Amino acid sequence: MSVTDLAKAGHERRIARMRLLVKAGEQSAWEVGDLLLEELPMGKPGVATGVAAELRVIAAEVDGEPATLAMYRKVAHGWPNGTRVPFASWAAHRAYMGPPETALARAHSLKSLPRDEHGRVTKQAVRDMTAAASGLAPGWRELLGRVGDTIEKGHAQLDRYGLATEGSIASAALRENAARYAERADALAARLRAVAGE
Repeated sequence: MSVTDLAKAGHERRIARMRLLVKAGEQSAWEVGDLLLEELPMGKPGVATGVAAELRVIAAEVDGEPATLAMYRKVAHGWPNGTRVPFASWAAHRAYMGPPETALARAHSLKSLPRDEHGRVTKQAVRDMTAAASGLAPGWRELLGRVGDTIEKGHAQLDRYGLATEGSIASAALRENAARYAERADALAARLRAVAGE
């Protein structure tokens, strides 16, 4: 088998694997990012490589979004194998990006952050750390991220405790709180729709 044939076989293997993984979303982000780095190694900063066009072709082949694949590749590059913190989420790694040469120091920082109820370091913990280090108030991106994280966490907790139906809480006081929070959630939804221009 020639070198060209080997390269083609490697490409086809990576594309087939990515096609399966892309459907899993963020759960497969590390493996997809690593495969993309094999396919399209990082170039030097500021030097045009044509990677964006190649990513669009790969995205079409694997039924993925080019921007998502580009992010998976970038995060995998910034956190080479051996520097990734197993109990930190991929999103936490993404939130604490940097060049590969600083990955070990950043990993040390991730390991020191508080963990959530599942024993994971989350992107919120990274945001809190970086906001505290900068001394700055969070910007719009951070604020919207926090709102989204809180909403997702709330949904998951309600599902976990089976509190999705009317009257599933016996306490009248807690039902009143639930009604008050629902009103606040409706008001928040209206504000978010306004921000989104809907």
